[in-house]
Amino acid sequence: MNRPDRLPILLFILINCLFVFKYTSRLTSGSLYITIAYAIIAVLALILLYRIPDKHYTKKLLWAFLILYIFAAIYILNIVKTETLNVDRWSVIASFWEAVFDGQFPYTAKSIHNNPPGPFPFYFLIALPFHLIGEIGLMTILAIIGFSYLLFYRSKSFKPTIILILFTTTAPALLWEISTRSTIFVNMALVLFYLLWLEYTLDKKFWYQIFTGFVGGLLLSTRGIVVIPLLAFFAFAYLRTKRWQALLTHGFGIIIGFTVTLLPFVIWDYQLFKIYNPIILQAGFLNLPLLIIFLIATIIIGIKSRNTCLFYHNLAFTLFIVITAAFLKTITQHGWNIAFHSSAFDISYYILAVPFLVVSCLGMNKSS
Repeated sequence: MNRPDRLPILLFILINCLFVFKYTSRLTSGSLYITIAYAIIAVLALILLYRIPDKHYTKKLLWAFLILYIFAAIYILNIVKTETLNVDRWSVIASFWEAVFDGQFPYTAKSIHNNPPGPFPFYFLIALPFHLIGEIGLMTILAIIGFSYLLFYRSKSFKPTIILILFTTTAPALLWEISTRSTIFVNMALVLFYLLWLEYTLDKKFWYQIFTGFVGGLLLSTRGIVVIPLLAFFAFAYLRTKRWQALLTHGFGIIIGFTVTLLPFVIWDYQLFKIYNPIILQAGFLNLPLLIIFLIATIIIGIKSRNTCLFYHNLAFTLFIVITAAFLKTITQHGWNIAFHSSAFDISYYILAVPFLVVSCLGMNKSS
């Protein structure tokens, strides 16, 4: 592993240490020792895996591991029942669609923990088939399979693909993600696929750029934080290279795509939409001054990234810093115990950075 790639690995391990410490502290007073042991084992395992000769990492091994993961994940979904969970993301999706099917304005719905639907509309549309099937966790399984393809496509090598997928799927944060039917990793994996698509279609014709921009608008209509990777990529791919026409065209497409997903709810009940909408519901993540600072910093980081390798490295670090800033804001407001142990801050937001951290570990694609 190249020296510049150590930072994302360390941040990846640090995120998982937070999960280990939080959830083992509910079971034992030795949670700190367990967390330290996890960190040491993770580092040693990574060193060991990278020392194994490349010839032992094959296509058959990758498929064997993915098949094993699918069976293991399905087993976890079967033994961890949704009604036993203290996490309500699956219920947010269920309450949204139950309200829609009952003819009620869905953004006034409440989950089992009395939380309103926070994500934007396209998030719920993506989740609809899995809601109808009755298992939201299948989204994560499909996302991991797709993410494996993305890693191999970028690295052109089975060794880093297998090692990074192994680390991703066995990470405490991702085990938490699938057992709780959370969909944060899914969301950001889709954004990564979108950015990869844009990398190879930068100079397409006008209507194609409108279309790709429209798709970007749909992805923006999932979670508000998606604006950071989109803004960073536009700064990197268009502002940095002075592709002004492509920047305006894609931006116009994004506005159309995002607006189209909100219009049905504005038409449905404008008065309710003014009060209950995802823009208001997600506004408390960062205060306005911090938000402005991070958006400006995101543009600068995108412009200053000299190549795609450095871009993903910087983007991963930016997302980590944004989430940490929101975490620190909560700590200053409520104190450490309430913010961390009582979940005034949801540490699962750190999973937003995980796909980008993993991709930036590849340390390749160094050309601009």
